[in-house]
Amino acid sequence: MLPKVSITATDISEGMLDLCRTGIYDRPAIGSDLSPGRCRNFLDIGNDRVKVKDNIKHLVSFRSQNLVESYKLLGKFDVVFCRDVLICFSIDMKS
Repeated sequence: MLPKVSITATDISEGMLDLCRTGIYDRPAIGSDLSPGRCRNFLDIGNDRVKVKDNIKHLVSFRSQNLVESYKLLGKFDVVFCRDVLICFSIDMKS
């Protein structure tokens, strides 16, 4: 039984959000960061692609969000993970 968890995934691109909502990714997108046990628990692994298992997928809600703008409406979080975010900002915005 999984602990009570909810995940909010954001991106500025609706196209990327639509792709992520499918829960299907190319194997290289997952990388080698997950142990084999976690892969078995969370993913259905095919030859070229991986699919997020339904019991995990239902925990995620996807929202369009520009992180330059206020994100107060997203709510409060216990932890925040950002991937490839700073590369999108100007030097002034980064500082």
